[in-house]
Amino acid sequence: MTQPPKRARLSKQAEMRLTDGNHGITDLSDPNRPTSLAEKFSELYDNEWTEAFEEMLENKRTATPVMTEQSAIRFLLEILSVTNDYCKGHADTHWKDILDAVCQQSTDQLPQIPPIYAKDLRNVRKLTGNISAEGVIKRFFDSEIIHLKLQPGEIGANLEIYIRKCVELCWLMSIQSPPIFLFKEIHLHDRFDEDYFKFYTRAGTVVDFLVWPALLCRENGELLRKGVCQGLKKK
Repeated sequence: MTQPPKRARLSKQAEMRLTDGNHGITDLSDPNRPTSLAEKFSELYDNEWTEAFEEMLENKRTATPVMTEQSAIRFLLEILSVTNDYCKGHADTHWKDILDAVCQQSTDQLPQIPPIYAKDLRNVRKLTGNISAEGVIKRFFDSEIIHLKLQPGEIGANLEIYIRKCVELCWLMSIQSPPIFLFKEIHLHDRFDEDYFKFYTRAGTVVDFLVWPALLCRENGELLRKGVCQGLKKK
């Protein structure tokens, strides 16, 4: 088989080193690039989150215990956290399965392949992310929904749509390289950081509670989208 010219190989390797794992270099042809996923993350909060929240409050008279606004917010945040943890774990397993299949290995160790080929495999995984997301959503509802202490018959239509969107988006964020990170380690009376969060319905100097996480391009990385917190004026 004819080998590519040495200069072409070196150019390809240089491009790989420059772009692999670098969210600052945007591929505008990629519909699931980090900036697009960040926009979808905001839309999830504006649309499906709001509709699920309103649905839960409409049913609060028949719910046991009674669903308050803050408990509904806390539960919707828990759903996002559970789906994100599931997708991160599944993405790690999925990546190992891909490498095992390519290398024809099945061991506890992660197979090692040249970085340029690993980048190509990661790109294929990202390009087929919307297809694989359908299977991830099905597996989540088949095996993981129980961890939310919900039975399928008890899930309202808007809440189900919200859960599905959470799984889909968290999956697409988990298969980025590096994975997009949900920043949600915020606690009562932490200083309200307006660089990372917007106010919910009340301003304040400290945090009352977290409503929606901030989105970072990677763990400890740059901000992609601000989150939402309820403010509290410190006495």
